[in-house]
Amino acid sequence: MSAETGVRPPVRSRTRKAADTFSAYLRLDAIEEAMFPLGNAFRYVALIAPVFTYYFQAEFLGARALYTSTLVGISTAAGMQFALTGFTVRLQWAQERGTLESYLVEPVSWRLIPLAMNVWPSLIGLLITCAMLSTGWLLGAEINVSGLPMFLVVLALGLAACNAVGVLSASYLVLFKRGEPILAAYGLAASLLGGALFSIDVLPWWLRWMSYLVPHAYAIGAERALLAPGTPNGGISVRLAVVVLVVFSVAGLWLGLRAFAAALQYARRLGILSS
Repeated sequence: MSAETGVRPPVRSRTRKAADTFSAYLRLDAIEEAMFPLGNAFRYVALIAPVFTYYFQAEFLGARALYTSTLVGISTAAGMQFALTGFTVRLQWAQERGTLESYLVEPVSWRLIPLAMNVWPSLIGLLITCAMLSTGWLLGAEINVSGLPMFLVVLALGLAACNAVGVLSASYLVLFKRGEPILAAYGLAASLLGGALFSIDVLPWWLRWMSYLVPHAYAIGAERALLAPGTPNGGISVRLAVVVLVVFSVAGLWLGLRAFAAALQYARRLGILSS
């Protein structure tokens, strides 16, 4: 009850608290984007540039039939990259600005913070993927439009899987102020084994099996099966990709949140964060 007005503040349900938390972080990120419109515009335009680069390359090599496959791969990988790095980038900003501790003492579950801070990057990643695909379609890529609804489902699961890796990386960032080792290792694996530029079918058998440990391979393989049927996709079916991505997202988020909680507790004991 307020001492000044004598009015008891409204009691919010957990669902309402979660909704308010997500909307608050979305507003913060929207304001952040609006503060630097020109820089962000150039950053997003730069992401669209590879669509033209690979189109002209395909024309030059006389391999236009493979352009759609490459387009699906690079657009999916670009969108997943936003979800992969979004939380660690925002957490690092919070550390540099001295606002991280204020986030942790808010009257909401700290478990919501990693998820809420990565909603905006995940949405941007989804929009970037759609923008790249649309640009490629305008250039002449033959996209199977009937596969678009399921494409969005698989993409959402791929973004969720990248969220899990990002939360795990953030645990390292809390303790050592840098999250690059985990993301760098995963990024290297995803770039080589994810199949963005080529199908994992071309990899030797002793390397190909490692691709099945990387969520990128499932997301990109399924997206190719949906939007570019008939092109090599590593033998990954849509059903298999959905099951693996769901399992990876759930298990990865559970592990990531536990690791994040342990990192916060240890950081408080070391005095890196206040209690």
